Amino acid sequence: MAFPQGTYVYRTNPDPYDQIIVLSQKVINAGFKTMWQLAQAEDDSPLKHFYKSIHGQYIDSDVGIPSIKLHVGSKEPMLYFLLSLTKGKFSVYESDESDVTVDWDIKDWVLAFNVTINQKQVAKDSEEYKRFKDRASLPESDFSLAQLFIDSSSSTSFNRDLTTFGEHSLDQLTTAASASVIEFINHWVIVMHESGGSILGYSAQREQGTSELNKYAPSFPPTGIDYATYPWRGDDGSGPDKDGQDQNALSYLMVSDFRNLPSEGAIPYTGAWVDGYSRGASFCMSRTLFWKWLLPVMREVVKAMTPIPETPYVVYNGTPKDAPYGNGYKWHIGDASAPYYDYKWVPSGQATWKATSPRKETSNRATDTHDSTDYEVVSESSMLVPQLQFT
Repeated sequence: MAFPQGTYVYRTNPDPYDQIIVLSQKVINAGFKTMWQLAQAEDDSPLKHFYKSIHGQYIDSDVGIPSIKLHVGSKEPMLYFLLSLTKGKFSVYESDESDVTVDWDIKDWVLAFNVTINQKQVAKDSEEYKRFKDRASLPESDFSLAQLFIDSSSSTSFNRDLTTFGEHSLDQLTTAASASVIEFINHWVIVMHESGGSILGYSAQREQGTSELNKYAPSFPPTGIDYATYPWRGDDGSGPDKDGQDQNALSYLMVSDFRNLPSEGAIPYTGAWVDGYSRGASFCMSRTLFWKWLLPVMREVVKAMTPIPETPYVVYNGTPKDAPYGNGYKWHIGDASAPYYDYKWVPSGQATWKATSPRKETSNRATDTHDSTDYEVVSESSMLVPQLQFT
């Protein structure tokens, strides 16, 4: 079953962050699959074929679809990277002092290692920065850009439990031969990083003293970002945290307005952000961030649509005898001169506000030119009672 839209709103909470993006393991791996498929058209892509020779030792193999497995039990490691080697040859020395080699056929190997996500600043004068601004349609904006990537410096943490060598076993190798395997893996990760294959995405952040990223529309740019995994605990949220589930998720946790990043570095479990049915990713923005932008905008809307009475027209004509006065009404739309304390939104319920709209009134008077005790007064008034309500 797929959860109704409202279920996510009431069963989840982004606090203490302002905005979050949640990507399921399934969605991330689908991205790696697409990247692998595109790489098959490139002759020198590390996602197509892997060859490395070191002092007579070598690995020569076709590369299968890489994937990740999110780790939800603790913050480190954040995820496991799984390198698939489908078919090839492998040869390493038994020891540093021996010329005897271990020669294996590669068939459906999966090499795993623990990694973390890191970020680095992208120089504003770089082609990478310029390409991002063009793709994001923000050519006139000024912001800092961070590249989010799988940190190759952490790849030395080889994960024996998740690694499989087909019909072989890592225990069959000597310590020196095992070290050569890890050296080959590290080289592949470095090549992947240099080719851009380890990039998970980009984070555009507002800098002190700069305006919105997009001057034509609200963009709520983040000023700080954390990363954490988020567990899948079943439809009802009662299940245990468990690695290997496609519904486990990676969360990008963002603050705005230059607030300090929360010390927690993660969000507590409040409900399912993604599921195994129709929702592979979610974006959530705290309503307090939205209201802070929306309410001033809506105040301007109310001011612009408020009818303002002008001094009415009234005159003594003398005829006809039963209606000797003539009158008319004048209005204009928009209260451009309203002081700051008018049209202020006041909470009146959950996600509901009313504006303090003043009563506007004008009048005019005309007197019988022959009888000062006979006169007519014409009055005009207006008053809006605007209300905002979101459901």
